[in-house]
Amino acid sequence: MDKSWIDWGTRCSKPYYEKLDEFLSFASASRDISSRIYCPCRKCENRDLFVIDIVREHLRDNGFWKKYKIWEKHGESRDYDGSLHREEVLLGSDDYMDVDMVRLVQEALGTAHVARPDAENGGEENSDPLAGGPNESTKEFLKLMKGANQPLYPGSKKHTALSFIVRILEAKVSNGWSDTSFKDLLDIFEESMPEGVNLPKSYNEAQKLTEDLGFTYYTVDACPNSCMLFRNGSDADLNNCLICNASRWKDNDVDGGLELGSGLGKRRAAKQARYFPLKPRLQRLFMSSKTATLMRWHAEKRTADGVFRHPADSHAWKDFDSKHSSFAADIRNVRLGLASDGFNPFRTMTIPHSTWPVILVPYNLPPTLLMKQPYIYLSVLIDGPQAPGDKIDVYLQPLIEELKELWEEGVPTFDASSNQMFQLYAGLLWTINDFPAYANLSGWSTKGEYACPNCNSETDSVWLDNGHKWGFGSSRRFSPEDHKYRRDAKSFNGLREYRQAPPTLSGVDLLTQIQSNGVITQYKKEDMLTRQEMGPERPEKDPLKKKKHNWKKKSIFYELPYWQHNLIRHNLDVMHVEKNVCDNVLGTIMGAAGKTKDNLRSRRDLEAMGIRKQYHVKEREDGTKYFEPADFEMKNDGKDKFLLALSQSRMPDGSASNIARRVRLKGRTIGGLKSHDNHTLLQQLIPLCIRSSLPKNVVEGLIDLGKFFKVLCSKLNCAADLEEARSRIIVTLCDLEKIFPPSFFDVMEHLPIHLAEEALIAGAVQFRWMYPIERYLLTLKQYVRQRAHPEASIANGYLMEECMNFCSQYLKDMGCKSNRPLRRKNDEDNSKKGKTFLLSDVTRTQIHRWVLFHTDAVTPYLKEHMSTIKNQYPNANDVDVARIHFDEFADWFKAHVSFLQNMGDVSLPEEILALSNPPSPSAARLKSYTSKGHFFRVKSVDNKRTRQNSGVSLQGDTLPYYGRLTEIIKISYSIDIKYVLFRCEWAHPSAGVKKDPFNFTLVNFRRLLYQNDRVRDEPFILASQAHQVWYIPDPSGEGWLNVSEVESKDFSHVQFDTSDEMESVVAMLGKKRKVGRPRHMSEFLSPSGSTSTHNGSSSSQSSYTSIRPPLIPPAPLPSPPQPTPSTLPLPAPNAQPQPTSNIISRGHNKGIPEWNTGEKVNIMFDSKFQPVGERATQLKSQLGKIVRDGRRIPLTIMDWKSVDDKVKEGIWNEVKTNLVDVPEGYKPVCLKSCNYLWKDHKSKTKSNYFVPNKSNPELSSMVPPNIIADQWTVLVAYWNTEDAKAIATRNSINRETRGPSHNTGRKNFAQLRYEMEQSGEESDKFSVWKKTRKESNPEVAQVINEYNRKLLLVRPVEDQKLTAVKDRVFHDVIGEDGHGYCRTYGSTVPRNLVYPQEPLETASNNDHIAKITEEVTEKLKESFDKKLEDAIKMLQAQIANNMDCTIAQRGRNTIAHGLPPPSVPQFFHNPSSLPVSSLLPLPLSAGRSPPSSLPLPSPPPPSSLLPASRPPPSLSVSAASVAASSLPPSLLPPISRLRLLRSPPSLSRSPPPPPPSSPDLRSLRFNLC
Repeated sequence: MDKSWIDWGTRCSKPYYEKLDEFLSFASASRDISSRIYCPCRKCENRDLFVIDIVREHLRDNGFWKKYKIWEKHGESRDYDGSLHREEVLLGSDDYMDVDMVRLVQEALGTAHVARPDAENGGEENSDPLAGGPNESTKEFLKLMKGANQPLYPGSKKHTALSFIVRILEAKVSNGWSDTSFKDLLDIFEESMPEGVNLPKSYNEAQKLTEDLGFTYYTVDACPNSCMLFRNGSDADLNNCLICNASRWKDNDVDGGLELGSGLGKRRAAKQARYFPLKPRLQRLFMSSKTATLMRWHAEKRTADGVFRHPADSHAWKDFDSKHSSFAADIRNVRLGLASDGFNPFRTMTIPHSTWPVILVPYNLPPTLLMKQPYIYLSVLIDGPQAPGDKIDVYLQPLIEELKELWEEGVPTFDASSNQMFQLYAGLLWTINDFPAYANLSGWSTKGEYACPNCNSETDSVWLDNGHKWGFGSSRRFSPEDHKYRRDAKSFNGLREYRQAPPTLSGVDLLTQIQSNGVITQYKKEDMLTRQEMGPERPEKDPLKKKKHNWKKKSIFYELPYWQHNLIRHNLDVMHVEKNVCDNVLGTIMGAAGKTKDNLRSRRDLEAMGIRKQYHVKEREDGTKYFEPADFEMKNDGKDKFLLALSQSRMPDGSASNIARRVRLKGRTIGGLKSHDNHTLLQQLIPLCIRSSLPKNVVEGLIDLGKFFKVLCSKLNCAADLEEARSRIIVTLCDLEKIFPPSFFDVMEHLPIHLAEEALIAGAVQFRWMYPIERYLLTLKQYVRQRAHPEASIANGYLMEECMNFCSQYLKDMGCKSNRPLRRKNDEDNSKKGKTFLLSDVTRTQIHRWVLFHTDAVTPYLKEHMSTIKNQYPNANDVDVARIHFDEFADWFKAHVSFLQNMGDVSLPEEILALSNPPSPSAARLKSYTSKGHFFRVKSVDNKRTRQNSGVSLQGDTLPYYGRLTEIIKISYSIDIKYVLFRCEWAHPSAGVKKDPFNFTLVNFRRLLYQNDRVRDEPFILASQAHQVWYIPDPSGEGWLNVSEVESKDFSHVQFDTSDEMESVVAMLGKKRKVGRPRHMSEFLSPSGSTSTHNGSSSSQSSYTSIRPPLIPPAPLPSPPQPTPSTLPLPAPNAQPQPTSNIISRGHNKGIPEWNTGEKVNIMFDSKFQPVGERATQLKSQLGKIVRDGRRIPLTIMDWKSVDDKVKEGIWNEVKTNLVDVPEGYKPVCLKSCNYLWKDHKSKTKSNYFVPNKSNPELSSMVPPNIIADQWTVLVAYWNTEDAKAIATRNSINRETRGPSHNTGRKNFAQLRYEMEQSGEESDKFSVWKKTRKESNPEVAQVINEYNRKLLLVRPVEDQKLTAVKDRVFHDVIGEDGHGYCRTYGSTVPRNLVYPQEPLETASNNDHIAKITEEVTEKLKESFDKKLEDAIKMLQAQIANNMDCTIAQRGRNTIAHGLPPPSVPQFFHNPSSLPVSSLLPLPLSAGRSPPSSLPLPSPPPPSSLLPASRPPPSLSVSAASVAASSLPPSLLPPISRLRLLRSPPSLSRSPPPPPPSSPDLRSLRFNLC
């Protein structure tokens, strides 16, 4: 069948509809699936089933999915190496055959890659592999194949026996049916279906399908005290534990009179563990054609731009690959994460029972599937009721053995994506667990004096005698040595801090520490016997004998040969750390009984430490003791404000539970919070709601704490953000130590210091925290059917769901977790219909204008119209140009497109043709809409809900705009071109938006931007432009609301959809347009495109901002030394690139030695704020060192304008800190210098390393010295793009036109001029220019000769020595200075510092033009041509006959395009008949009726008030040329004289009045009355 039509560009042609109907006929005839088929449009991509008519509409509107080349979901078969043909041979070609079920069986059992027998040998006996009879595995395979091909009952065309069983089993799993109800349902089916139906008799018979498909587990008995496993050889026959001698079996005889197991039937083990083999599950990921390609995503489709989106972006992953190159050579090898935690399977705490699963997660998958339940594998299930504790290693032995085999030997696996066999290997990256489980898996106890596993034996803790606990308030150790907090003893614990931060120990260091301290395992029999003989370990009271570590055991993970070399072995769980920190903060500031850390014991500890005497316990006269309330605890009125704000908060859908329900206003308490509630409270609600309830220093500390966790939990992070967060959290914790008592700082308040370090090494936290694991434990609880055997129920339920998740991929309309749609599915497919209504004229105009200005396809026309206006009004300012552009673009665009169509030689896109006309007046109104993972709902409906989803924000050029969604409108320009727009009520960006003292944004919707519905209003935005926010009532009241941004729940757009936005071409009045210029090269490299529905996404990277400037500079990455990447050589001049081993890098740049040492440097500045003197060059070198720091200013930023303002401000603050009395005027000079130094650094990097080696295919991995590897990868990719090559070519051409370049080197012009003045040399422009050029250059010599020649012509001769004269002659020779700079002063010196006032006259020719202009104006004042009066009379007659200016405007537009006007009035042929309206500026004459009394425009100002570098604006081009030739105005033809008046005057709002000496031209004004 012909499939070329799916790639056609147009979908409105008759051939396309014919091919579409042909496809639909084929799809509907090939199978009967309840008259529904999969929709292969670009939006659905075969995920949804619809009736034929809906599929036809989707294919017409959205187009065909171009990657869908083999229509296997619509009846076309795919030949999997002849496997289907093979089964036809075995089972007979006449049997009914379900292709999907056959493929399911083949890929589940690994038989899809069996080669088809040669057709030529088909008749020979030895060619049949079954000639000797099938073995057991083949028999099972044939049994399943028979079920896959056998109809459910004779004549059934919808189901086979296998497909029907799979469907009803999936329904049981999804809906939680009991076994009894399933059996009853089978009986009903058997009774109601025809004779011969193939159905199982019971659930037990049906669930055997899981075992037949290879989904199995095995059970191992264990010692009830978790000492050993009864497996492998002689251990399997033991009845008692070799370690503790406990019985293996449950004692059924209560009195103990009977022998164990005698006459009591089958003996039952006292404790068991269930093992789910890992190898077949990993093999199945590659054998399945549905997931094989996904397992390669991390290497083939991941964007490598230095942003942490996936574990493959992390340093840990890259270091693992570099250390194990043979493992990394095949991208299909699997990296795993392991998680474990205990849970109560009975959903009640009254029954003490702890079941422990061990879970594995493959990290090769894309982020949209990573950590999702269908791809979380249960590996070990340990029976309760007792938790295994530190003996969990006993149960991990089978798993570790399998992991060792997968590392050393691998397993043969079939890859369905490449259709070949390969050896699959797997490695374990790290473990994920909460803090108590951290101790069980790692062997390091997380309790006591050395509770911090990262600080190890260097953990700084203090025993609080009154609190009976350890305190960990030692954050100052991690600050720089010269930090002021180290010397501040009074604010902390009374002592100064001189110790260094604890070193970060590698896995090798930890293993050495374990061995040197004689720590043994807790799973080997000999070690277990040794522990049994030693007895339980007791804490040593003697300080000299007390051990200096917390090791309890040597972890079993060290059995893995690579484990000790992993950068991260066990992750600190951000979820539990954040929850515990939030609980401590909330309980303490609320003063909650039993939860606050401020109590009598903590006050006694303060007394014992001798600090903060204001908080000490005091005694009254009557002997009673009391203590003053602390500043960090809210008073009752503060609690009321805080809790009232929480109770009034309505959070967006999916953000958290309804926190307002947790608040008890009467009792002033809040409780029953879930982990995710703490996540939201700490990051958003607490900082917003405590501002009026606590002192400023407390509020600032808690705001910074919330910002730290917000940055840490972001879906997109880069190393610079995390380094800044790591620096800030040290200061934040120090600030909190100055506020809260020592008892507040348990180990959980200490761990945030290490969270940012781990994120820098291991990447994004959403793939390393316990949120998905905790949700999975809830799923395991739901499998429990028999409370007597909960673990067995969990194992069976897990196998059934795992099997159904696999099978569901092969069934058309079967839904389960693996293919279940999102809870809030995006509505970009335009499937929502809405309620139809008619647009008003005003609304239609507003929508059409907004769509045109924000559609990528229209951007070239926007630029063209702007150029047209600027050419027509050369003296108009930007505001007036924008106003004309805003009002007239739609009409101009329509006429322009019509003109291009009439030309016939230009093929316009369908989108442009549709957009040239307004949208259809018939539109649809929706109540809700989902875009980019955000669910929006109109305000009228939102006010009735407990969730808030009507908040909208739009980022303008300079200001953000905040609004509330009032209407969702879906419009259409054609069948294919449709848009969804949001109408919002926008708060006024200045009067309705403000910042509070803590830099939070507040809005007030009592102050709106648009009060009335006018044509010029802009209440609409595209749905794709909307960002969701939610509003929280401010405790201060008065109608102000706090703004909080909503993070998208849709992860897909963050990974794959980095769209380029349209570049703004106008500065609009009112709301500013969105600027889409890429700031980063990675944005430019990401795939982008313009779609009709404009539902592309854009992601904004969250940046860490603090209300105080950072006090600690970023520290280096705390990881073991990385392997040095291959580097590029610095090529020698005129030589071929050298081998990469010969590195020639730039010498050491000293800069200023005293920089950042606390000693300030004295630099001289001239009158133009340029550094001069002995140390000026050193300052320039120091600025060069700053801008070459890739972590501070990445080379991958597109240009200097895109550098964050905070970074620029940080550079300026650093300069001010290190220089003595630096003038404020030096700031723009400093930042301009940084601009040029940074661009020079990027340019040299390209010319030295990229250009000589750009043909090398391995260039991306050959990192130059001092360049960050991730940035180099992006640079190479960007420089290879066509756009970058075009820019390089353009810059090269521009450099050729600049003339001879200077040779000042690292010495700037100001320093050179300063030295010339000090030595007595002349310092005029020519002298400086000559000194910085080589006179041997012919161009330089030509300039010098011409200068000397012209200087000799100056009279009188004495003037030749004047600097002003020399400069004037210099400019006559070399040309005027460009905009914004002055020659020989350097690019950092603006014109206004050299020329305080612009020169009024610069050329004698301009004087002559000004004189001619005055003469022409005077003549026009004395006499006016009679024919002009006739023109006025004719205009009055035309007005009387309703011949207004519309025809004139239309004719003028048509003439501008080069065509004759459709109806040419007389006054276009006869100049004397021109109407007065044509003498007016265009905005007044374009489609507007003239007023009854209309004067002529005011004359332009005299030439003496205009810059002499260009002709006066009152002259048209032709008139100016006539005036230049000294023609008297009487000789000008009438039309030329009219043009003197028709030329539009300046459109500035307040044109300058004429000077008193100028002639009064107001007599030229006419009164039409």
